[in-house]
Amino acid sequence: MPILEYFKKDVRRALEEKLADDSMFRSIRGTCLRVMNDAKEIKLHPTELYYLAFCVIDRMKGQSTSQAEFYSKDEAWYEYDEVLRDIYGGDSDHERHSALALIIQTCAEWLLRSRDMSRLGIVSNLKLQIAYHISEEFSRRLDEEFRRGFCYVDEDGFAGLVYDYLQGERLISEEIDSLLDSMDGDAGMENPSVAPSSIRIAPRKKTSVLTVLNAMYKAGWFTDVDGNPLKNRDEALNDILRNAFGTDKDTAISQTLNPSNGTVKYKFKPLMEKLLDGKEIELFIHDLTQELMEIHQ
Repeated sequence: MPILEYFKKDVRRALEEKLADDSMFRSIRGTCLRVMNDAKEIKLHPTELYYLAFCVIDRMKGQSTSQAEFYSKDEAWYEYDEVLRDIYGGDSDHERHSALALIIQTCAEWLLRSRDMSRLGIVSNLKLQIAYHISEEFSRRLDEEFRRGFCYVDEDGFAGLVYDYLQGERLISEEIDSLLDSMDGDAGMENPSVAPSSIRIAPRKKTSVLTVLNAMYKAGWFTDVDGNPLKNRDEALNDILRNAFGTDKDTAISQTLNPSNGTVKYKFKPLMEKLLDGKEIELFIHDLTQELMEIHQ
């Protein structure tokens, strides 16, 4: 089976250029290449590891300490296990768990090296998740590879860098999301698509639109032409994007939705409150409640 990619090659190249001088990227690049070297199906690229680790970190940045500790106990593992299943399928448990352990340990290493004592409980929880899901031998190898990866890092400077990031409002995962959106937009300008509709998604609003479409898909509001339930969410939502909004380049739906769901910006309830206000949202909730009651009857 060929190795599956999380990011497309042009995205990897763009991110590598952008992150060439980034200390946090350099701290895990070699480790990622060495750990993933033997993978046959799921081989995370350093840019993919960097992005996914920041998705986890940024999720916890928006939480209180107690919420972050609860999230780190097992939610982070299972949330991103689902993300990787959506991308790679559920057949390669061993390789998926290896990739996931690499993501989770990256978070733990960064937090530990921030020297922020209030985050030691989170670090411990993340490490316990790794120990629970992978072999002791692979866990030892991860520890060794991360020690090797950090041996040339200025510890004091790195600690200050990570600590400042954790205390600040910057969200690197969202910056990368915006870069991905802009790359989609550039592709659209070079190869304009002819769609039945003249409507287009506003700049930097694709994730918000997908959040709503995903909720509608999960509620069973879309069918095929014969009225049968749809079986492939990513294919269905890309079909809608192409034909309703003229998007000519397929979007990695799981990659766009799942990590972003961890940030405050893309939580469904605040999003709906922005889309619908006053009586409109009351009517929407009433109609949705009725729909769900009919489904369960």
